[in-house]
Order: sequence, then structure tokens, then C-alpha cells
Amino acid sequence: MQADFHADSILTRSFSQEMSDAAACLKAGGFDPGQQDLIKRLAKALADDGPHPAYAGAFDDWRKRKHYHYKRNFLLRYQPHLAHGADGVLIATGELKSGKAPKDDRKFRRKIAALCFAQHFFLEARYGDHHIWVLDLPFIYKDWPSIQIAKANPGQIDTLIKLSEGRLEEKHREQLGQAVTHAAAYTEKAHAMLSQAQPGNRAWEILKCWFADEETSDAMLQKFIGEMMSGLRKFINVLRSNKIVLLDHPRLRGEVQTEYDQQFFNAEAFVFKGNDPVSAIYIQQVLFKENPIVKGPRNFARLLIHEIAHRELKTADHKSAVDGIKPTKSRLPFVKTSTNSDSWAYCVMNLADMLTPLEIARARIN
Repeated sequence: MQADFHADSILTRSFSQEMSDAAACLKAGGFDPGQQDLIKRLAKALADDGPHPAYAGAFDDWRKRKHYHYKRNFLLRYQPHLAHGADGVLIATGELKSGKAPKDDRKFRRKIAALCFAQHFFLEARYGDHHIWVLDLPFIYKDWPSIQIAKANPGQIDTLIKLSEGRLEEKHREQLGQAVTHAAAYTEKAHAMLSQAQPGNRAWEILKCWFADEETSDAMLQKFIGEMMSGLRKFINVLRSNKIVLLDHPRLRGEVQTEYDQQFFNAEAFVFKGNDPVSAIYIQQVLFKENPIVKGPRNFARLLIHEIAHRELKTADHKSAVDGIKPTKSRLPFVKTSTNSDSWAYCVMNLADMLTPLEIARARIN
């Protein structure tokens, strides 16, 4: 699915905006002198065009250092309940001096938010030049760190700082990392198969299965092969880049008020419209709700291909495989299958031999 910055929606802020604000705060400096080198590395890791793998170790180093227990009495004078486990973050801000409360509370909170963002940002997998990042905020976050910490009272800030476990289990993060690698391999195999497509062979018949209605000519399909190969090359470039970030949207963890937002709350995943340098994919229900057609890790890979089609080709959700995506002139004609995300995703999976005959049949039931 594709989300827009809808006027009546809670989805008015994206990962890229949050990362950009965290990076700007870290780059501005003014943190504790003992943490300056690490803060500079964190700032470099959050580059303008997306996370930089060369500095990924800074996030692990910060997670270790954040838990160091400082023995400084002035913390007790600032807020007694903040001196038990949260002091690593508070001292790192550089805003608590001489036992006094910070002069600029807004600046203090921005620094806390940037450090909390860094605490929950992971380079989950690294395969050669291929890097997969995960932002895994604790479930208590119902908004982005910069927004929630700006509004929180001291006790709530204390709780947010102390939490180290994200929403996802370690096995979930591993599955997501593997899914990106699998999606890249499936897309590469599909591209190779498609390059050999000609009337009557297997690749051609698979293409017809997912895109051709009763009136689609061979010439139309031949022209579409060129368009699809170009599209798959874009998919491969994204999947083999170091700019893929997987996360869930924190604002969809709470109560959803509008019908517009409800569709994203219930979605397996979605992306934001627009040209974003970071390929952020919002994983909503795919890990927690079983797909009725494709199961397990293959479904994660199928879903990533679906979302990247939205992002790279601006495809639509004319029909879902759950509702049936068999091409027909009356219900799902070629003009729509050729721009339907699920049609692209299932065709790629089929070309890569990653669908069973039963899964193919179920996806085509209208």
C-alpha cells in the first residue's frame, strides 16, 4: 500500500524526517565532552541520503555505553527517579551542569530523542555491499521519539530511556533481514527468466498467467516484457543497496480514528509516496498475521517486492491476491494488471519458482 501525507491522517511524519532531525541534532554538537567522538560517529552514520554502513558500529557502541552507570550526585538533585539506569543518556546530552536543571528544556529533550533513536536503530544484516537496517522502537512508543519525548513528563522520559527491548523479537529482525536477501535473489532469477521469454515458452506462459486478459495480444505482452525487465532492474538496485530500512509506524500502535488510517493499521506493510532517498518499508501486520495464500519467509519476500513496486514504479492496489488477481477484461484488464502491485509480486515469485501450484490457483480465484 502507499500512504500519502493526508490532511486527516495521523501519518504526517515519515522515518526519513525523524532520521533527518536526529542527525541534525547530533551534528549540532554540544554533547558531553566525554561522548563527543561517539556522537560524531553517530552523526556520520545518519547521512543525508540514508544510513551509512561504515559507521554502523557507532550504534552498537552507544547501546553499550548508554547502560554505563554514572555515579554523579547532581543527577539526584535534578530528578531523583532519573538516576537509576537513565543517567547514561542524560549525561551524554551535556545539558546537566553543576547540578542544575538544563537551561534549554526543548534542546535537552531533542538530544534525548536523538540518542533514543540511535539506541533502537540496528544494522540487522550485511551481505557484501548489501545492508539492511531496522528501527525497532519499544512498543510503549506511540509516536516518533522526537514527538513523544517533547511531550513527556520526567517520569515518562525516564521510562522511555530505560527501555532497551524493541517491539520485535530477535527472530523477527533476522527474518526481515533474510527476506530482503531472498527478495533480491527471487527478483534476479525472475529477471533472468524474463530475458528468455518468447511465445510458447514457460516464462511467456507465466507472464500471461498474471497479466494477460482475453484481449491482450502477443505484441502488447512483448512490449510489456521490456517495461517489466526495466522495473525489475530497479527492484534489484533497491534490494541490493544499503538504504533499505524496515520498521513499523509508531503512530499506528495506538487507537486509530479514521477509515483512511485504519487501512494502514490493518495492512501487511506500506510505503510513503514520493521520492525518498531512504527505502523505508513500514512492516505492520506481516509478522503477526498469517497471509492466507503464501506462508512464512516467502511471504515476507513477496511483500517486499510488492512494496518496492509501489515505491519504484508507482504501482497501485487495484486488486489483492486475497481477492483474486486472475486477469479478465471485465474485472482486472491488462491495463490494470500491468500496474497492480500484487500482480507484479506474484509474477516475480512464480518466475523464481517460489510458488506452489495451489498458491498460484488460490491467488487467481476471482
